[in-house]
Amino acid sequence: MLERVKLLMMMVGCSLVACGGAPGTDVGQADSQSAEELLAPRGGHFFTRTLASDGSLIRDLAVDGSSVYYVSASALDPSQPLNTVGRAAAVSKLGGRPRVLDATLQGGGSVAVNDRSVFFTGTVDTVNGRQPAIFHQPKVGGRTSRFAPSFSSGLGDNSDPPLLLADDLQVYATDGIEELYRIPIATQSPVALLQSADHVSIAVSPREVFLAEGRNCSSFIAEIRKNAPAGTVSEGAPSPFASFIDDESVVCVVWSMAVSGSTLYWNSLFGGLFSAHLNGAPALPDAPKLLLASDPTDGDSLHGMRYIAVVPPNLYFTTADGALKSIPELGGAVTTVVASDVNPDVRIGADDDSVYWVSSAADQLRRTRVR
Repeated sequence: MLERVKLLMMMVGCSLVACGGAPGTDVGQADSQSAEELLAPRGGHFFTRTLASDGSLIRDLAVDGSSVYYVSASALDPSQPLNTVGRAAAVSKLGGRPRVLDATLQGGGSVAVNDRSVFFTGTVDTVNGRQPAIFHQPKVGGRTSRFAPSFSSGLGDNSDPPLLLADDLQVYATDGIEELYRIPIATQSPVALLQSADHVSIAVSPREVFLAEGRNCSSFIAEIRKNAPAGTVSEGAPSPFASFIDDESVVCVVWSMAVSGSTLYWNSLFGGLFSAHLNGAPALPDAPKLLLASDPTDGDSLHGMRYIAVVPPNLYFTTADGALKSIPELGGAVTTVVASDVNPDVRIGADDDSVYWVSSAADQLRRTRVR
């Protein structure tokens, strides 16, 4: 143990360059790192530190092995998401000086990463006005370029930007006409996989992609093979590559989903937190298991669950009143990890030992060590 502490203190004492921090445009300096913060939590105390103070409002984040990527905007007004100017940036998980990827990003709303690239949404000028678009940049640096130029969200001004996830071979995006697209990175040719009526969340596992339709109580969760052929499938339609969870009691207003191993987790605003063991599409998943029931006394308007992430053996979720909490993956007692100041309107991220989140003012990116 003594040797480990000495090593950690040496890491803290090294310069930013020696520790692997990436140089770039300074958009806010993080607090100094302490060796104590790198140790596993003890006695129920979780270490939280600020990685970046952006100066504008952070809208989304994504995590890889060494960095946290985020997009920000000058205004977080849902009625005007395409008319705001912000940036796409990356910061080391140890903190330091963020590296700006795009300093004039308009309409940024989502970000995703894989081993080689970072993908983020913005807007472009067209004959029909400003339209949502997807951009990408190599992690090693270089120019930002348009990704999948033929991808058209069907949206105009004042509409939500696409929601992104990525793996090593493809990007997944939702669009304004309520379709889920798979975009192979090699060809950048969008393939429509699923049509619904109201997208809220997507999640991916090594073999499947999941989509939740969730702003009403006629919702469903679709499980689709990543190698599914082209063609749009609607809710309830016979399909060789999609299965559905459509019980209103467990998918009424789905806010967020996460996958860990062979288990899918999701929160139903008026039902609670659920899990289901996956058997691989087109086989149906096991029956949903309730891990944590919603509080019926306030209709979840105050304490309702928002975004979720998994750091085995626990599941972490934010709440509408700004807390970060955890519960064992198999169910059990709830632990408050961060009591306040968590923004419930921004996705959270996770790796093997930490949860990454945005402050309630949406201008700071933070890391909480949970293992």
